[in-house]
This record gives sequence, C-alpha cells and structure tokens, in this order.
Amino acid sequence: LQMDELLWIADTVRRQKIDVCVESNASTPHFLQLINRIDRIICDFKCDTTQRHQFLTGWDNHIVKQQLSVAAKSFEHMLIHVPLIMGINTDQEELEKMGKFLATLDHPVEILAMHHWGEAKYRALDLEYPMQSSPLPGEAEKHLAQDIFRSFGIEIYEKTNGF
Repeated sequence: LQMDELLWIADTVRRQKIDVCVESNASTPHFLQLINRIDRIICDFKCDTTQRHQFLTGWDNHIVKQQLSVAAKSFEHMLIHVPLIMGINTDQEELEKMGKFLATLDHPVEILAMHHWGEAKYRALDLEYPMQSSPLPGEAEKHLAQDIFRSFGIEIYEKTNGF
C-alpha cells in the first residue's frame, strides 16, 4: 500500500465533493491515517484465532483487530467483509469467536465465499497458488455464518441493503 499516494488522491477527490471509499485488510501500520481522510471503509476480517490467521496470511491478527476497533468508532459508514474459507473460518467455534468480536464493532457484515479468481494472477507471476486444493464454501456454510452472526445481533449486509 502506498499510503502517501492514497491520502493525496483521497484529499484531492474529496475537495471535489466526491465520496471516497477504500477497501483494506486493516493490517498496514498506516491504516489509521485513513480516518478523517475518506468517507467509507470496507475491511476484511478473516478469522479470530491468531494461529489460523497467521497460517492464512503469514502474520497474526492483533493489529487487524485493534485497528478495526478504532476504525469502527471513527467511521459512520463501515462494512466488514468476512470471506468464508473452508478449514479456516467455517466451523461453528471459529464463527462464534468471530461473531463475538464483530458484535463489538457495531457495523454490518457482508459474508463472501472464497473463490479461485486470483489463481491466474499467481500463474502469470510464476508463483504457486497456495489455495489451489481448498474447497469452496457452499450455501450451508454461508447460512451457518449468517445465523451465528445474527445471534450476536450483527446486521448482515446483502446487496439490497445499500451501503
């Protein structure tokens, strides 16, 4: 992430009275510089368990959770994306841990199914695609996540809700 360039673009566009929305995984140390510089934020939250997050991304999720908590208090318009990833965040125990944390943010959650659309990018860069053998989640996993999150009072965003 080139934060200086992003902030320059955000400031320039906002001076034109155009809303600015940024999507982020909230892991960069400079993430909180976006507060008061953009209008809307979309952030990923992949899992609550640090070891699972580390396995998936290569880093622990302490900074992600900390920065999401700060952002949730700072942005009126925030959407949290939860990408369902089989074997990482689709079991009931992990979803309940996630629900407990997400409920503290008090912003809507959109549940997304993992896909393999990025595989071609890996091949183009002559890199091994690490999720190649990962099965894709189905409707049962999506409904389980929705039910658990709703049990924590979390609003589930669906495209018809508007953001």
